[in-house]
Amino acid sequence: MIQIRTAKTTDASHICETESTLFAKPGKEPAILKAIRSAATTFLVAEDESGVVGHVLLGKGDDVASAKVLVIAVRKDRQREGIGSALMDAAKKSLKNGKLRLHTRVDVRNLAAQKFLAKSLFSNQQEVSTETGNFYPFMYEAPMDNLSSAHIAMIAAKRKRDSKAC
Repeated sequence: MIQIRTAKTTDASHICETESTLFAKPGKEPAILKAIRSAATTFLVAEDESGVVGHVLLGKGDDVASAKVLVIAVRKDRQREGIGSALMDAAKKSLKNGKLRLHTRVDVRNLAAQKFLAKSLFSNQQEVSTETGNFYPFMYEAPMDNLSSAHIAMIAAKRKRDSKAC
């Protein structure tokens, strides 16, 4: 059975191993340890009786109401078992401190990731070209009926401020 929990420093070597099999530029252990220890990130792992099988790293977003999915990864031999979906659901549930949106970006050629994000209720935004390639930004917005009264009050105050700025 898969359990999602906050990453520990002892998970760093498993995270490095997973990333080295999936990514052209995997995270290095010192950077992963720094992310695990940082208060500015949310680092979650998926674990079963065999150990860590996947992870998701959230960082600061472009504005105060958002966070970014920096990395989501599941061991190759464990993909297509719902582990990525469980990690993404946990990432959505971890939105706090006024965070209402998750953002990420996917290479235009990575159709599997685009399909996964669409299934995870992320909306595809307009294609963006950068010096490192072409990407589709994706965004998830927390449903309003799942928000606390404090979140709703914060949204109303922001909308009021924004309307005065125009």
